[in-house]
Amino acid sequence: MKIIIIGAGISGLSNALLLKKHLSPILAATSSPLTIHIYESHAPRAANAPLDSNDITLADLSSSTALVGGGLGVGPNGMRALRFISESLYERVKAQGWVVKRFVFKSAYGWRLSSVSCADREGKDAKDAEYTVSSSRHGIWAALRDEVDDGASVTYRKVVEVKPGEEGGRGPRVVFEDGEEEEADLVIGADGIRSVVRKAIAKARGEEEGDAAKRWSPNYVGLIGVGGFLDQPPSEDTARDESMTFVFGPQGFFGYGAAAKDKLMWWSTCESPDEPDRSVVHMDDLEAKTRHVHQKWTDPVVQEILGQVKIDTVYPTWTIDELPTWGENGLIIVGDAAHALQPTSGQGSSQALEDAKCLSLLLAHYIEEAVKKGQTDFGDAIHKSSKALYEIRNPVTTQIATHANRMAMKKKQMSKFEEYMLYFMIWCMGKLEFIGKSLIARLYFGALRSADRLLTGINFLSHAQKQLWMWDGEKEVNEYIKRERVKTAEAS
Repeated sequence: MKIIIIGAGISGLSNALLLKKHLSPILAATSSPLTIHIYESHAPRAANAPLDSNDITLADLSSSTALVGGGLGVGPNGMRALRFISESLYERVKAQGWVVKRFVFKSAYGWRLSSVSCADREGKDAKDAEYTVSSSRHGIWAALRDEVDDGASVTYRKVVEVKPGEEGGRGPRVVFEDGEEEEADLVIGADGIRSVVRKAIAKARGEEEGDAAKRWSPNYVGLIGVGGFLDQPPSEDTARDESMTFVFGPQGFFGYGAAAKDKLMWWSTCESPDEPDRSVVHMDDLEAKTRHVHQKWTDPVVQEILGQVKIDTVYPTWTIDELPTWGENGLIIVGDAAHALQPTSGQGSSQALEDAKCLSLLLAHYIEEAVKKGQTDFGDAIHKSSKALYEIRNPVTTQIATHANRMAMKKKQMSKFEEYMLYFMIWCMGKLEFIGKSLIARLYFGALRSADRLLTGINFLSHAQKQLWMWDGEKEVNEYIKRERVKTAEAS
């Protein structure tokens, strides 16, 4: 069985590792052992390599691994998914990053408003708790890349088109820049926001043109995330609390935390309403704008960072509307290709890892069934896996996207009244946690639509997020398979 994965970022590499782990034993004794080819359009930028400020376009920055840069947080659910790949990978990611035990919320004036635990378990189960790990993206990518051996090699070659499989005929094919084609049993699109695999699925459904095509196209939201690193230990408060800090102010937010014991990472957002295909990113302008937006914020760590700010990473914020399917005719999309999330979700990499875990388990189940029946064509198993992946994963990612979009709306100017009401509600959330689970804040401050929407996003971090961290992909897959067996039995 031949699988082609397009995209060699966190999503593509984790899919390769998990597919090899679960499918190779099943297919080893058949006439169709597993082979995996991974194609990536851009060779990754080395860790902390400088960006060229003269020729960066938003389109360039939207490819899957054009930049293996920036910082991120892998939630407890994502860390469990890494452990599911291998214990050694899990330990390496933890060792090179920073274990975050609390999220701290502060005001632009330096007031500590609230903090919430990052543990997915508390009380009597606390000893088994998993935590968020903050890291450079390159650190996690490198750990995954080192796990990929010659059984799933990465080739840096651009795929410009994907052709769906044909009923009773050829399998799905990828087309390279030079016109050469390669056929496979399954093509997985882990190719990010501008996915050629997603485009092929839309075409296979007859939805590549007109209004129907809009939901398959990425939506640029007019924001560019910026971030960087400082080669210094985290602040005293960050080290003591083992925390990640979110500072809110009248023009948006500024975040900072440790990426390792000797590396501080930071991130913020700048407005950039220009059409993304034509807009060129000038690093000097972005650095000046970042300093200007936060110049009056009194948090000492924010000011220390601004005093030596150097943007290492730029990431345009794109989203995708909820799609009607993630697969068609031998094609499956995962990660950002299927559900690009706002950075405010804090779940981009974790959800990509969850996709990979669920897809590998589903393919293993349905392909093993086919092998036991003596089948050599795995088209039906791939179709069933694609359908199940969507039904299991889409409700989760849609919920995350809804909350993240609400939180991301507060990147623009607030009135002074809205700003102080926001601070008060965040403070209440920490002091009286039941407020985060009720509508009391909305009853008192319902007129403040913008603050209300942001509070909903923050509540998601502190309450619904914990449920998300406990989400068990293996359990969900097993329950789905049981339900399908019951349906089949009842139908017969």
